[in-house]
Amino acid sequence: MRKNIKTTEAIFPMPVLMIATYNEDGSVDVMNAAWGTMACS
Repeated sequence: MRKNIKTTEAIFPMPVLMIATYNEDGSVDVMNAAWGTMACS
């Protein structure tokens, strides 16, 4: 059985914006700041 699936932006992988810092001992901290989206196509 064949089914047509409507595609939307929610199905595609969305890029994330990451902020990274270094501690005094040299270890790395990373935080997911926001989801990135396309401004124009």
